[in-house]
Parts: sequence; C-alpha cells; structure tokens
Amino acid sequence: MKRSFIDSDLEGFENLSQKTGVVFIDENENVVEKLKDLSLGEEVTGTQYKITLPNTDSNNGDDTTDRWGIYKVILYTMNDDTLDDWTVSVEFTAGTKTTAQSNEGFTKISCMAKTGGETSTGSRNFYCPSRTAANVLSIAGTSDAVKLAEVVIVGAAWNKYKCDKGYYNTGTGFHASSGQDCQICSDGYHNDQFGQQECTPCLNPQKNVYYTNDFAHKSEAKCQVCDGYTVANAVQDACEACPAGKEYQKTCAVFDPNDKAVIDACTSIACSPCLAGQFRAADAAVSDSCQDCAANQYSSSEADKCEDCPKHKYSDPGSATCTDCSGKTYEDVKTTDVPVLEGQGKLEQLFKCFRDTDKACAETTVESVYGTYDPEWAKVGENKTFDCQYDCDNDTEKGCKLKAVFSCQENAQGVPSFKKMYYCIKTNTTKDYEEIIKATNKTTVEKAKDFKKLSEETNSKNGLGDLEQAANLIDVIVKETTEEVNETVMGNIVEGVSNILDGDLGTDNSKKSDILNSVVGNLTKITSTSTNDNKLVTSKHIAAVKVTGSGSTGTPASGTMTFSLPSDNSDLTNLNKTETGDAKTDTVLMVTAQESGKAKDVAIVIFQKSQLFPDSTVLVPDPVSMKEKTKEKTKDGTKADRVVNSLIVEVSALESSSSDKDFSLGFYMKPIANVGARNYSVIAHSDGTKSQLQNRCHSFNTDKGVWEEDCQTVYDQNDPDSKVLCLCKHNTSFAVLMSPYEIDPGYLESQTLMSMVIMSLAIICLVLTIAFLLPAAPLRKQRSTKINICFSFSLLLATLLFLLQNALVKSDNSGVLKLGSTGCIVFAALQHYLWLVVFLWMVVEGVLMYLSLVQVFGSHISKYMLKFNLLCWGVPIFFPIIGYFAFTKTETVGDYSVVTSDYIADNMCFLKPGSLPFWIFFFLPLILVLLVNVVFFVLVFRVIKDSKSVQASERELILVSTKV
Repeated sequence: MKRSFIDSDLEGFENLSQKTGVVFIDENENVVEKLKDLSLGEEVTGTQYKITLPNTDSNNGDDTTDRWGIYKVILYTMNDDTLDDWTVSVEFTAGTKTTAQSNEGFTKISCMAKTGGETSTGSRNFYCPSRTAANVLSIAGTSDAVKLAEVVIVGAAWNKYKCDKGYYNTGTGFHASSGQDCQICSDGYHNDQFGQQECTPCLNPQKNVYYTNDFAHKSEAKCQVCDGYTVANAVQDACEACPAGKEYQKTCAVFDPNDKAVIDACTSIACSPCLAGQFRAADAAVSDSCQDCAANQYSSSEADKCEDCPKHKYSDPGSATCTDCSGKTYEDVKTTDVPVLEGQGKLEQLFKCFRDTDKACAETTVESVYGTYDPEWAKVGENKTFDCQYDCDNDTEKGCKLKAVFSCQENAQGVPSFKKMYYCIKTNTTKDYEEIIKATNKTTVEKAKDFKKLSEETNSKNGLGDLEQAANLIDVIVKETTEEVNETVMGNIVEGVSNILDGDLGTDNSKKSDILNSVVGNLTKITSTSTNDNKLVTSKHIAAVKVTGSGSTGTPASGTMTFSLPSDNSDLTNLNKTETGDAKTDTVLMVTAQESGKAKDVAIVIFQKSQLFPDSTVLVPDPVSMKEKTKEKTKDGTKADRVVNSLIVEVSALESSSSDKDFSLGFYMKPIANVGARNYSVIAHSDGTKSQLQNRCHSFNTDKGVWEEDCQTVYDQNDPDSKVLCLCKHNTSFAVLMSPYEIDPGYLESQTLMSMVIMSLAIICLVLTIAFLLPAAPLRKQRSTKINICFSFSLLLATLLFLLQNALVKSDNSGVLKLGSTGCIVFAALQHYLWLVVFLWMVVEGVLMYLSLVQVFGSHISKYMLKFNLLCWGVPIFFPIIGYFAFTKTETVGDYSVVTSDYIADNMCFLKPGSLPFWIFFFLPLILVLLVNVVFFVLVFRVIKDSKSVQASERELILVSTKV
C-alpha cells in the first residue's frame, strides 16, 4: 500500500519541493512537475532527475538566499516496493562555504538512509549529513528501480535553517550565509536541540564531575561523567585528579569509581581541602585520602606536605602546631622532658628533643639479623651496649661476652648518630642450620637440599653465624662422605652459600676472618671431591668447577678453561664455561694451570662478591661508580682505597705440586671497570706529583687477612680496553685490584726550564763549532779536527732528539708518538743508539789525546777515520736491537697475548730506568767510557808533568854552565 505524505514527515522543517522556482528536470531535459504536487496520483517513468532550488525564498517575502539547508529527501512510490535502487546526492554550486557548513562547494555528497536501512515500503527517507547546504540535488535510480510518484525535500533557506544539535547562534538559532554562522558549543557545554541560541553549561557544584570536549558529547542530553576518582576541571572540558592538598570526597549510596552511572547517582562529589595537621602529596594516588602528619611534623589546611617542627619543638601525629621542648641541652632534656614524654609514650617526640641538643643520639628500635635492640638515647661519646640476642640466649648465668655496641659519635658533618658495631655471630636462623647438621636420620643429599631451601627462605636475614654453619656443613659432608660428592649435593651447597652472601656479614667479631677463610677453603675442598668433573656449577654469587682429565676430551691440553658472562649481567648464574682458550667479548676469565709445562688438574671456585675476603683497605666492587669515586679521593690528597676490580678466583691443585718453581697459574681477567686510557687514568695532584689508576694482580693472604701483590701483572696500560693477565706460582685466591699508584713522571717532564736553556745553548754551540771547523780547509785536514767534527755532529743529533721528545711524547699519551707504539720503540732505540755513538766518540777523543801526547812515535793509524767511523757508528747499532729483542717477551693465557718489554719505559720513549737493559746497555757503557777516559787523562797528565820536570833540569844546567 502506498504511503502518503503527512506534515510530521517534515520534523519541523519546510517542504522545499513546493517552493516557487524549484525546477525538476529528468534525463531528457524535460520539466517534471508531478514529482512535487503531493498527489501521489501518477508514477513518473524516468530514473535520473536534477532538482534546482531557487535563489529566493517565496515563503519569507522572497528573501534572497544562495543556499538551502537540506535535512533529508523523501522518495515516494505508488506501491509497496522498496526504494533500494535509488540514490540521492546534493551539491552546493554558489557562494562561499560558511564556517558551520559541512560540505565543500562543487562537491557532491550522498544522502543516506539510516544505518541498517528502513523496513517500510512505499517511501524512504534519505538523510543528508548535518549542516549540509545545497542548491542542486540529484536523484538517480537503476534501470530496475521502481517508479517514483513524489519527492519531498525537507529543509529551509540557509538563514532559516536551524542550528544543529551541539551548535548555537546567539540571537537567532539559525545559520547565516554571511556574518556569524552557527558555532559549536564550547568545551564544558552541550545542546541536544535544533535551533538553539545558546548551549547549556555542565557545571553542577554538588557533583563537579560533568564535562564535554568531543563534539559527539556536546550534542547529547547529558554531559560526560568523570570516573576513576577524578572531577571536572575549572572549564569542564576534561577530568583531573584532585590537586595536592585536597582529597576526593563523595556522598553515595553505593560507589564504583569505574561505573559512570553509579557516579552520576551520587548526591555530592568534590575535591575537599585537607584539614590542618593533614596533607596529600602531589604524587599521591588518585584514590588516596589526606594523611595525618607524622610525629614532629605539622601542617596548615590544604597542605601538600608536612613541615618539620623547628628546633627544640615537637608535635603529636596529625598536629597543626608544634610544642616547645622543656629543655635545650642534653641534661635539661634528660631531667625535664624524659619524665613527661616517656611517661606518655611519646618516644619519637622525646628523641627529637634529644637530637635537637646537637650533643645526643636518639634512635628507637634497631633491627638487624643479629637481633633487635633499643639504644634509645645517649650523649656524644657514650656507648649503649647489649648482649648479642641470639648468641646469648643460653649464656645468661656466666654473662655473655658477645656484644652489640651502639656508639654515639659525630659524623663528618658534625651530626651525632649511633655507630652500630655488632660483635655477634649468630642470627635467628643459625639454630635451624645447626639442626640440619646434627640430623642423624638424613642423608648427605637431604641435608644439602634442606640447607639450600633454608637459605632461600631466610636469604637477606642470614649472617656470619649462618655462614659458619655452612662451612661446618661442608666440612661434615667432605669428611663423612665415603664417596665423591655428587652433582646434586654440589649444586645445593653452592647455591645455599650464595644465598647467605645476600645477608648481613657486617659484624666485627674477631672470628670473622677465620669463618670466612673456612668457607672459602671448604668450598674448594668440596669442589675437589665432586664427581661433577669439568661441569660448571653456578649460582648468583659463586661458581665452581673441578677440572680433570687434562689433555683429554674434558678440557684442552693447554689446561685453559674459559668463562664467559653477558656484558649486561654480573649474576654468575649466567656464567658459561667453554673448553677453548678463545678470548671473546663476553669472556670474563681464563684460567691456565700447568706443572712442568703440562696441564694440571685443579679445583676452581669463582666469587662475584669480595665479602668473603675481608681486607679493611679494599672496597666492595661497584662497577658503575667506583672508578670515579677513586679518582675523586686521590684528587683531594687523601689516600684512596683499593678496589676489587674483577671476579675473585680460588684455585687449588688436586694433587700437591713437586715444587712451586714448576707450578704456574695464568689468569686472563676482565676488569669490572676499565681504568681508561693513559690520558684519563693519570691523575695530577696539587703537590706536583702524579698517580695513575692501575690494575694490579693480588692474592689473598689468609693468615694476615690482606690482599698481597705477589703475582706478575701484565696488561697494556695504553689500551683502555686491555684485559689483565696475572701470572702466579702458588695456590690461593686471586683478583685484580684497582688503585692509584704514584708514577715516575718520566725524564721528559723533569726537564726544567734551566735544562731546556742549557741544552738549547749546547745545540747552538755545537752548530757554531761545526760551522767554524768545516770551512777552514787547513784546520779541517788535521786528525783532531776531523774527530771533533764527528763527535760534535753525533752529540748534536742526540741532543736534538732529547729535546724533540718533549714535543712528540706526552705523559698522558696525547702526543704524536703514542707510548708503547712501534714509532715510540724506534724513537727510543734511535736515542739509545745516538748516545752510545757519542760515548764511543768520547773514547776516540781520549785515544787520540793518548797517541798525540804519550805514544808519539808509532801513533800513525792507516785509514784512521774509516776505522773510527765504523767503530763509532757501527758497533752501537747492535745494542738497541739486542736490548729490545732479548728483553721483550709475549705473555699468553689461552689465545690472549700481551707483549711486555723491560727495554722501553712505560711513560716515555726511552730505556726503562732501573731495568736490566738500562744498566747493561746504557749505564755500563757510560761508566766504561768514563773509566777509559780517566785512564787516558792520568797517563797524559803524567807525561805533561814529566815534560815540565825535564824543562826545569835543562834550565838549571844552562845556569851552572854560565857560572862556570
């Protein structure tokens, strides 16, 4: 059945189809009037129609309008067929697009049926996008489309077209072709009606949770609701948490912070200021309420933090003001405040009164793995001593000798505080470890399992006494087990000890060193008895491996074991062992054990922490900051502590060595922190001295409890990434320690201004000497002149190189010649050679003097200059070559090698002072030259003296003859 047009179809707009001047044209350019007569009396056969709207509004006094607001287009048919095959589009072809208009000019846009289509037949509404302006419409159908009977265009002239929902236009509520068009509601406002002159604000003082910001929200009947403990901001365009100093307060029958409907049902919601004596911090969670200020603090209302009470004042929790302490000195507080505040249970307030005297320490309960103690208060210089809680449980009658001492001392800033010194051993869990050891009904495997489990459960609560029991347990297992320790027992023991190391070992008990040494020794013993040959057992802080079968498949014939660890992880759980001697980027350790040139079976235990090796001069390693801290300490003139700068390795031969001379250990160790290149590691001090951060190999002396430098250290100090080789001759624990060592600045830095001036004058004099002698032909032919020229020339070259080094070589290795480089070696050898040439020409000068004045007859030497030149320039060339190659060797661990030389100095390009090559190839020749020349000088001096005696005798004979 056909559906007829009714006025309600216009939804408050006009039927533009019946406006005067509206033209309907079909695809044949024929005017079609039947589509707008509302009679639905006859169908039209066409399928393409163009509708042109007029530029005046006949219903409003022929007002001029260049565009029409199109709300929708309704198509009608004569029967019940659907209109699925028809489309509607509109276009704006005149004027300029206004700010509120949604469509661009000369662009067709489609008007669509509502989402999902319409189920009714006989007619269909095609809704145009909101705020669509047009003056041309197009209606098109397919060849199979049903025939149209009527077209109704719903809209109005643009100036009479109502503003859309979410829009407004002050004074009219309509669009405008010129001037102010409709505007979107501002943030915090909404409007769900057409043609409004203003929007409604979201503000609601009782429930400040309403807001709008997206256009979709502004066209709805209600504003959006803030959830998650937030409220609307001042302009209602967003939600925000309550600011610092305020809390989220609500009055609701039920409340769910994530249900907007529940929040909307609340009676009131607001951010309320915190009361005086309370605060709410800026970083508090959105749901956090105001909190009471702690004791000895106060606040005003709406505070984001509490202030500390001034000196000599205190307060109770949640206070808005502070109260004066009765006394301002230690004695006064003890006399007046203690009876009052202690009686009221206000210990925190009392402690503050004590601390404010600046002469007292005050601290409430102190908890540690060695017990819980209440030192309360003490005057500076006084001690509070307590029996060790767990060591003295069964020792009350005899009087406990182990104490926990709290000494009131001033720190570096002059602030008094308790220095805690525990001379205790046992912790609350020590007795549990003792029970595991004493258990007679459990096997070794069960004991080791229980030990690991207990250490995991207690972890940071462990202490020295628990470590002592770990040593005892290992000792029992090693002694009582008739067979070798299996892999399971070994793994549980290693992990258990590692867990205990996470506890507090900071006790000052005299037995501490013995206990720690026992742990290390027993770990080595159990590793030696393990059946877990050549398999690495790892844990967080400890790893162990028994290396056997040297030369077989289990380990390389060289006896080198390689350990690698990811660079971003210091946890030994990830430590890997490989059976090659390849040094890769993640290699942290290589160990080579040999006896008489053959690989030796050893037990290796690796430690990640140095607490087991107590040396008061050594810091616990901190890979991030220890290098900078060490440099800071040395710059201000104070002595720097040494720092453990590598993993610690305990190595023990499975069978005793025939002699230390035959036994050798080689370690490749990757420092935790590189000392850096020479220009970074060298530190200049205010007193003019210099020190250099260096890595040195050390072994731990268990008898003395100190790290001793008794291994050979080999590494390239000019390479910032150089690894360290440690070459040792005995079993023990080894590590690389980093510390600043005072260094010889090198002779080039010791060249004073005076020496520079003297050397420069010498060069000038030598140049002048050569310049004067060379042009004088008669003089140049003399033997002594030729030798003087050669001597002056060699001395000139040696002196020039000496001064040139100052420009080419820098102590921080920033010069043209890099220390230790091939160029530096050649430069040093050349200097060495030239000075030896100078020494030999000095000998030739002495020989010439001797021949000229002593051995006058028979002093002729054929081709003497050729012979002297061959001697002076030829013989010295062998000394630098022999000195370098004879005293340069390559030290190797695995495939990692470092070249070491006793010939070249570390901090200059010259012979190493004090080395054997220096004494043999430089100092000894100099002494010999001086001795030879002294002998010649004595002989010549005697000849001169004898000649003077002869001349005197001759004069006397002449006088006698004259008298006669």
